[in-house]
Amino acid sequence: MVRPNNSSINHLVTMINAFSDPWGLKAPDSTHIFMNKEARRFTNTPLSFDVEGRRDGEFPASWAELEGELIEHDHQMLSTGKSSAVIETHYWFGSKFLIPYISEKHPVYNDAGDCIAILWCAKPILAIDLVTIIESKSPGIITTTLNCDLFTEAENETIFYLMRGLSAKEIARVRTNTVKTINNRIQNIFQKADVHSLSQLKAFCYEHGFANYLPPKLLKKGITLIK
Repeated sequence: MVRPNNSSINHLVTMINAFSDPWGLKAPDSTHIFMNKEARRFTNTPLSFDVEGRRDGEFPASWAELEGELIEHDHQMLSTGKSSAVIETHYWFGSKFLIPYISEKHPVYNDAGDCIAILWCAKPILAIDLVTIIESKSPGIITTTLNCDLFTEAENETIFYLMRGLSAKEIARVRTNTVKTINNRIQNIFQKADVHSLSQLKAFCYEHGFANYLPPKLLKKGITLIK
């Protein structure tokens, strides 16, 4: 389907083209109408690639493998006639790491009540915890990478669980390790961070960006519906 000759569509294209966040338009048959520059950067789509009339699976990017799930989200939104949001996890921006993003889709209707387009946008997931609320801090964006290279991958994952209040026994169950292994790992973490208590470790972690960290192992490619 080519872009409908519709003033509302043209107005939306002009509007989202000025946005600094990823925004795009699709036709009701799930073919693309338009992507702004940030949407192209988000989807790692070359500026030379003409998106109009293309299906998700035709894009020269790795996320094209999600075509079935993306179209299913389109259909789910169209069947209800209401806006819908999902978490899309993939190698966005051409990253080597999986990144979860919230994708919102909104139906666009004409005066006759017919859906003429799907307006979509992508937003980073924000990390909000009690410290953020109490100290009136701005929530950070969830990240799967860290600037701190002090710890091993297993230690980073253990810190993630400690930051969320899990005990050594609970972490052992989640990680399928022995409690002794987790306790030894926690001691190694304390030594590397030069701290002597969990509260000191948490202060260290907030200072070094762990509050927004999500271990890559906990992510998998795909789309998750937000209830």
